[in-house]
Amino acid sequence: MGEEARAGEVDGFVVIWECEMLRIFTVIILISAAGVAVAVSAGTNSVRAGRIALEDGFAVVAEGNFRAVLKSDTASDSDIAEARLGILQALLLQEKYGELLSYVDLLVDKKEIADEVATYWHAMVLYREKNYSESMSLLATVQTNMPDGRLGESALRLLALARLKSGDVVGAIESFELFSKQYPKSDGRLLNRLDWGKALVFEGNLKEAVAVLEPVMKVEDAGLSNDARYWTGRALLQLGGLKEGIAVLEPLLSGERASEDLHVNAVLAVVEARRRNPDGSGRDIDGDIKRLGDALVRVKDKDARRRLAYELCMLLLGGGRLDEAAPLIKSYVTDNPDEVTSAELQLKLGDALLATNRNDEAVVVYRQYLEVFADAGGYARARQGSGWALLGAGRYAEAATAFEKAYDLFDDPQQKMASLFKVADARFLDEQYKNAIAVYERFLKEFPGSELRAKAMFQIGVCLESLGKNEESERAFEAVVSQHGGSAEAAESLLRIGALRESQSDWKGAEALYDRMMKLYPEGAMFARALYGRGMARYQQWSPDALADFERIVRDFPDSEDVDHAFFMRAMCLYRLGRDEPALAVCEEFMKRYADSDRAPQVRFWIGRFAYNTGDYKRAEAEFSSFVKEFPRHELADSAVYRAGMTALKRKEYVHAIELFGQLVKSYPESEHLAEARFYQADAMCELGKFSAAILVFDEVINNFPESMPVPLAWGRKGDCLFTLGAEDAERYKEAVHSYRVVTQSPQARKDHVLQAEYKIARCLEKQGMQDEALDHYYSKVMVPFMLDREQGKAVSESEKVWFTRAALAVSDIVTEKEDWRQLVRILNRIVEADVVISSDAKKRIKVIESEKWWLFY
Repeated sequence: MGEEARAGEVDGFVVIWECEMLRIFTVIILISAAGVAVAVSAGTNSVRAGRIALEDGFAVVAEGNFRAVLKSDTASDSDIAEARLGILQALLLQEKYGELLSYVDLLVDKKEIADEVATYWHAMVLYREKNYSESMSLLATVQTNMPDGRLGESALRLLALARLKSGDVVGAIESFELFSKQYPKSDGRLLNRLDWGKALVFEGNLKEAVAVLEPVMKVEDAGLSNDARYWTGRALLQLGGLKEGIAVLEPLLSGERASEDLHVNAVLAVVEARRRNPDGSGRDIDGDIKRLGDALVRVKDKDARRRLAYELCMLLLGGGRLDEAAPLIKSYVTDNPDEVTSAELQLKLGDALLATNRNDEAVVVYRQYLEVFADAGGYARARQGSGWALLGAGRYAEAATAFEKAYDLFDDPQQKMASLFKVADARFLDEQYKNAIAVYERFLKEFPGSELRAKAMFQIGVCLESLGKNEESERAFEAVVSQHGGSAEAAESLLRIGALRESQSDWKGAEALYDRMMKLYPEGAMFARALYGRGMARYQQWSPDALADFERIVRDFPDSEDVDHAFFMRAMCLYRLGRDEPALAVCEEFMKRYADSDRAPQVRFWIGRFAYNTGDYKRAEAEFSSFVKEFPRHELADSAVYRAGMTALKRKEYVHAIELFGQLVKSYPESEHLAEARFYQADAMCELGKFSAAILVFDEVINNFPESMPVPLAWGRKGDCLFTLGAEDAERYKEAVHSYRVVTQSPQARKDHVLQAEYKIARCLEKQGMQDEALDHYYSKVMVPFMLDREQGKAVSESEKVWFTRAALAVSDIVTEKEDWRQLVRILNRIVEADVVISSDAKKRIKVIESEKWWLFY
């Protein structure tokens, strides 16, 4: 319990003591001038009426009745004595202290009360005026001079209270203990023991408090016993006896047999003890939440409800039940806008939301704090918390503003430093690199001795790098290494320099940098990272030494953060060295060791691609299918589906290929492989003889992906489908010619595609019976372009040779049908000159023709 709460609770039970004392004072015996006790009788009706009014708190009414007694001619001496005491008590309750002391002095002058009685009343007034030191001095005199009787008893009780009020808890305990010994049969002995036990609890003498309170727990007076039960239970809880303390408090927890105040205090004591328990044992958050909620429903007192609600809010926050805490805190703040605890809860809610990454909600809560409360210290915290939440929400510009305001509001240098640094970070994240540099430099100037200095310098380098100022960036990183060598930022700066050189393809420079790092950090994690960097630099230079670096990482640094990457790079090095099977074996071992690595998808994809490239299509499809199943959202997933479809094509499983390409279109509508997938899907349909359906898909490729590479192929394959359908409908040949002509005019089409299309146009003409037009097309559009390229020394592909050969054979057939033997020989000589596959056959045929038709060639 906090000091403020302790002080409040002390004041609370002191008030109870004072009320009880007034009840006792109603039977105090006034001392006569001779020091003889005057008995208090029932008195007249006025005395009785005055006494009832006093007990009910109507001091003015009581005073009127008592003064009426003094004016009566028939009042007895006991009635008069009772009336005088009643007047004093009534004046005390009305806080008419001056009038009270004047009346006391008057009674002394008339010798109607003893000096000790007057001293007692002076001490009471001083006590009520909070002049505890003088009050204690007077009370000590009374108690010393008149230890016996009710006056001495009351003086000692008031002395204990005055000591407690002055903060002298030890002195108060001594007075309570003395009272217990000196007045063992007093009517107030149980109340004194209760007060004694409470004081012991506050002083921390818990075991002694339990012993002192135990007899009070057993009395029939429910008020006293319940009060003793509460303080005993509280002492046991503080001693760590959670079960014992709860067992003692159990009758108070239901609220049915205890006062509202005790019920609330008992519930709060149990909840606090559970939360305070160091090992967490005995926690029952759900039970405590229910108990607090039930108490809130039952309790009417506003202050008690406030205390319960506060504890419930704290419990919900501590238990992470923010959705339940938020509306309750909102209600608490609304009901208690001026309470310090309201501001505290609002900030704690914002902090809890921030800690659980509920950044947008945290921003709202912090803003509400700034709108409702006016505490400068809290303002700074709210601004800073808002800055963190805005950062988390990606609202970097607003975050920078919030941190700037927090910097202005904080007085604590550490908080100012942290806030200013986050201003710079927010500017950096907002890609305001020039502004970020300015703030980092301002930070370095204002806080030259900060532990964040190296980080600020490093961030300046990162900003310069982001601005493309690589030389300045490298100098900034070198400054970090020079001024803060050995720091994490220095090591990271060296890595950044290496990355800069890599980005510029300065692999030799990068290798030299990593060699330098390995000398600076001859062991440990940084050496391993530098070794990996050097291996990558060597790999990029095609150096066989790269393999040794990666193997060393795997062998000597198995816990390195790059070990899985290095393991994979061993395979890449082996593959480059032409050791395909060992490379494959390394990748297979990688999948066993590092199945959870971020490189695992890449390695599995490589295995599938390796199998595809080596003709193992069955395994390739299995690997690609497994990839998609394990990593369906990976960036290579669509490529894996596409390649699985291609393996199905290679295996002539056309139906399966169509299904796989369809899966790609459905599951990855943004894939870069869509055009190719649809093209090959239609190609598979052609293999199944579904030409009409294929034409529709080829049209989709042409219309939906006009700039893609497959478009010329799609026009060509569409022409092939139309050509095939032309056997049943001659009009299709005309449509086919149109498709082929699109290919010939396409800037994307390769030369062999153009020759192929021109050849097929001629085929369509031939199918339509247009022999002369076909002959001219074969020759002028296929053979001549090919021959011109050869004469000009241009490279011709094997595919171009194929279409030249086919065109030449078609021309030969037409010319043969015309029996134009001389032209035929000229065509055959072109074939010989072209140096194609059938060139030797052409030579032989020329000889045959010339021998058989010898007269034509003189």
